[in-house]
Order: sequence, then C-alpha cells, then structure tokens
Amino acid sequence: MDRDAVCRALVTLALAIACLVPALTVASGSREEVVTLKVRGDESLSMLIVRGPAPRAAMILFTGSDGYLGLGPKGIGRPSRNFLVRNRQTFAARGFVVAVPDAPSDYPDLYDLRTEPWHARDIARIVRWLREETGLPVILVGTSRGSLSAAFAAAQPQASGASGLVLVAPITERGNHHSTSLDDVELERITVPVLLVQHRDDECYVTPASGARALSGKLNHAASVTYRELTGGKAPESGDCDPLSAHGFHGLDTQAVDLITRWAGEKVAPPPAPAAERSSWKTVPPASLPPGYMPAAPMKPAIMPVNMPTTIRIRPMRVSTPMMVK
Repeated sequence: MDRDAVCRALVTLALAIACLVPALTVASGSREEVVTLKVRGDESLSMLIVRGPAPRAAMILFTGSDGYLGLGPKGIGRPSRNFLVRNRQTFAARGFVVAVPDAPSDYPDLYDLRTEPWHARDIARIVRWLREETGLPVILVGTSRGSLSAAFAAAQPQASGASGLVLVAPITERGNHHSTSLDDVELERITVPVLLVQHRDDECYVTPASGARALSGKLNHAASVTYRELTGGKAPESGDCDPLSAHGFHGLDTQAVDLITRWAGEKVAPPPAPAAERSSWKTVPPASLPPGYMPAAPMKPAIMPVNMPTTIRIRPMRVSTPMMVK
C-alpha cells in the first residue's frame, strides 16, 4: 500500500472513531426505559426512567415549553435540548432515580394546563409509583414552564407525597402570550424544602432573575428556602426563552446539576456517598450528544403495575407557535 493510501485509511479510521464517541458516551450511562402508568380512568401517562447507581432519592424532571416529549418504546420521539432533559443521565449518575414524564394520553401537550387539578393528581400518581418502586423520597424538579407543574403539585403535599421541590428558571411573569405563572399557585401551602435556581442574565421575559429572588418571600411555610444564582456560561445559540441561552444554563450544565444534587443530598436524601464512591460518578457532557440521540440498544419493555394495562394512542402532529418557553 502506498503512502497516500495509508494516509487516507488513517483519516477514515480517525473520523469513524470520532463519530463513535457520542454513542460510547451514551452507552456507558445508565439504561433508559419507558414506563407507562394508568391515570384518570382509561387514560395513561408515560415517563422515561433512568436508574442511577446506589440511588439516594428519586427525581421527577418536568421539562419546559408544552411538556410534550413523544415518548415511545425507543424513548424520546421529539428531540429536546431542555436543561433537565439533556442532563437526565448526569442526574442519575449522581445517585438518583430519574423520571421524565410526558404529556398524558388525553392531551396533546400541557402548555397552559399545568395548574389544573387533574395534572396534580397525575403527578401524585407518579410520586406514588416511584415511592413504591424505589422506597426513596421523591423530589419534584421543574424548569421554566415545568416549574408550574412542580410547584402546583408541591402545593398539595398530602396528595403529592413529594419530599422536596426545585424550581429552575421559574415562571414568575405572565407575559404577553401566557396566562399562567407561579402567581396561580398557592405558594404558602408548600411545606417541603425548596431550592430556587436562576441565571442572573436570564433575559426570557417570563423568568427574570428579579422574579426568582422575590419567590423566597412568598414561600412562607416551606421547611427551608435556598436561593442560588449562577452567572457566566456560553454565548447564546438560541432565543432568550430557549434552551441554549442563559435561560437554559447553556454552558453551565455541570455547575447547575452539581448545585441541585448537593442540595438534594443535604435537604432531602440520606447522607451522600463517601468521597471514594463519588469520585467514580460520571458526568455525561450534553454537548457531546446529538439532539435527541438515544442508545441503539433496545429499550426494556414498559413496566406496568399489576392490573394497570397500557393505553396506546397516536398523537396528532403539532405545529409550534412563536415564543414557546422551553
């Protein structure tokens, strides 16, 4: 083989290895599975489950925007770069069982429905399943419009059974196009420990830093309220209310996840693992994963409680509207 042919072969091999790196990164993470629960009569709700090593608690991660992920047998059908969704593997790797719920079978999305009583009951169903399945405390974690789902459920503690609440870039303003905000939640009814996480330079018009700071004074009956504000990160690569901006902690994934998991260990979960064990925890860099990438290995079939059949529905295609808060 001549020298040029050898060079071409080496370049081809290098490119092939580079393409495989993201797949290897995902494959080395925790396995993901789709679980479908029965809710409200014949309706159902699917969620993506990621089980971390030696979990200390369970987390329900509520995505922003309209809350629709298109979950199916192979995982997420509609790619999402939402801060919580793209970091689900890292949360699991820090010692948590992670649940990422989709919209229920009888609604195409949750955009303006996150403060509906039936939605809180659906969340309580997830909390009960997680507690029964894992025996661990459950923390509600919502970002952007997902903060409405988390807070509304936490405001009904006897029904939800949650042990902690994390609000990331919470919706504190109604804005011009959205009718709901945390003003629609009875925050004084929240009694569990609360963590507020905000980017100082968040320019999304419904999640200003000033609004997040003011929430501390409204959570009068919470067991504790912790406010943390981050700065810096990468230059925006999306709109102000989209994931790849300060609103979505673009470039600050590790710092934001560390902050949340440390708080969870201190306020809600049992004592964290020894340093020797923590040193083996992995961080899955979101930037290394193509949007919507899922492992090639087949997913484990849906796990259903006894006498809880799965309802399978085909959703109509949605057309996104401008200024969707993610």
